Amino acid sequence: MNIKILKYDQDLNLVNDNVDVEVFLDNGKRYTATFFTIENIISILNKYKETKECCNGLYFWTSDMIIVESLDDKIGRVDLS
Repeated sequence: MNIKILKYDQDLNLVNDNVDVEVFLDNGKRYTATFFTIENIISILNKYKETKECCNGLYFWTSDMIIVESLDDKIGRVDLS
């Protein structure tokens, strides 16, 4: 198994950010997910209140979302079973 963390921004905020992760299994299958911190979701909701998106920030939704407290090095060691 190979895990690739995709960082689009050079400066990753460990407590208020999100990252895309690709998991490549030995059998050739590939899975993707986005890890969001709790603070990042709150920031997104606050932004939506200003931009009037998602019913004025009443909700946030995305597919393949995993919520974590911090984007530290433990992300690459998440048990995906």
